[in-house]
Amino acid sequence: MSTATSGGQPDPQPTTPPLNPQNYIFPDPPEEAQSFARSIGNYFLFKAKRRPTLRFDPKPQPPDPEKQPQEWDKFITEKQYSFVTHDQLDNVWKVPADSTIRADIKVLNRTLVRTFIDEDHNANYWQNQYFLFQWLFAFLALLATIFAALTTYATVDRAARQGSAPPPISVPASSSGTATTAPTIAPSPAATSTQSAGASSNSGIGTGTTALAQTPTTAQEDFSSASIFGLLTTLIGAIATVLVYIYNRDRPQRVWYEKRRSAEALRKQYFLYLMHMPPYDNERHVFALQKMVTRIQNADPKKLDIAPDTQPRTPAHSAAECDTLLNIYNEQRIREQMVYYKRRSREYDFNADLTLLCTLIIPLVVSILAGLNIAQINPAIAIVVVILPNLAGLFATFQRVYDWDQQQTLYKKTFEGLQEAKIIDTTGKTTAAVLRELVNAVEAELTKESDQWGASVDENGQELSAEQIIDAFQKKVDTSDGAVRDQIAQMRNQLGLNSPK
Repeated sequence: MSTATSGGQPDPQPTTPPLNPQNYIFPDPPEEAQSFARSIGNYFLFKAKRRPTLRFDPKPQPPDPEKQPQEWDKFITEKQYSFVTHDQLDNVWKVPADSTIRADIKVLNRTLVRTFIDEDHNANYWQNQYFLFQWLFAFLALLATIFAALTTYATVDRAARQGSAPPPISVPASSSGTATTAPTIAPSPAATSTQSAGASSNSGIGTGTTALAQTPTTAQEDFSSASIFGLLTTLIGAIATVLVYIYNRDRPQRVWYEKRRSAEALRKQYFLYLMHMPPYDNERHVFALQKMVTRIQNADPKKLDIAPDTQPRTPAHSAAECDTLLNIYNEQRIREQMVYYKRRSREYDFNADLTLLCTLIIPLVVSILAGLNIAQINPAIAIVVVILPNLAGLFATFQRVYDWDQQQTLYKKTFEGLQEAKIIDTTGKTTAAVLRELVNAVEAELTKESDQWGASVDENGQELSAEQIIDAFQKKVDTSDGAVRDQIAQMRNQLGLNSPK
């Protein structure tokens, strides 16, 4: 069907018929029911995948995609890489054996995918190292508090047995920065009976001498306990010092961000190459792919330029191949990312809420125990009261390390951005034109999210201020574009920052 021009003559027909808008309806992924029990199971403390491990999996050795296609498909599926498998080509999209799509995937499997596997593994390894260090720092701080409290308890109990008034235990400030004063630890029943026996024996010389003779032995035992706990506290401090040195030397957070950024950049190039998007829309597409993979692996920010006189890529995608690629891109790129963002956004939101609840409830329990003065009944409760504020600080530390609130907000915005980006006006456009417009819109939205990796950390692994982040962003973009300048100015106004002089 053609439309008439102003002169009454029909417009020239496109090389392929326009896409039927009814064939371009890709709904959002359905909502997944999430019970409270399942949410608890996904809480970072209870889910093995969210906890760091001392024994990280070795680098995977993928099978040969051409000689072992079934094993390759299983490997790609288990790792959830979202790449196209041979089984999908054969049974889902029915791609012919001589299709350009199969030839492109063969090239991608030999070059880009193998590099992606290495970069993705390295990113996961350094992510594990970063969280492992953070967990060790947090729990070492908690242990140091426990041993310090036990040291004080042993010293106080010794003083009580010797007849002096026990001083109150001063509770060290927790990780959250709040200090708490625990109730005075009452003398243990054994100490009280010893004092009573000593007081009554003063009237009898023999028994009084025996009681006084026992006092140095008890004091010596208590002094040994206090020394042991004090030694353990010092040992924890020494271990923490060594870990801080290793952490600053290896900079796991920055390496993790760099490797994850590289992996996501490679994933993007996979789909650009498959869709014949620039710089892979010419006869030098294999060279361009190899060059781009190497630059991404080496973190080379320079733009890849292809000679302008390069011939267009042949053979071009047929109309049937464009239809197949449209479905592949929707399922393997858009849908997979939207499901990922939806699940993680909900998981991070639950983690943030439950962790905040713990940081609020624990101080409340401490206040109740201190108000009831239960420590006078059992001195061990006073030790618990000392430790509990630091346990609340431990949850606050996890909230800071994982930064669930910011991640949840970022993923939620990216999900909403993809919802809008995948809506393309197909009126009068061929499938190839719609595909190009869709890929450009979606990849631009996903690039915004991937560029966040490491945006707030400098080369030394230190957190950057908002102004430093914007200044670094301004150096990477074309400020001659008025829209870009307006965007930077808007960012500064929202953050209350002055424009640079």
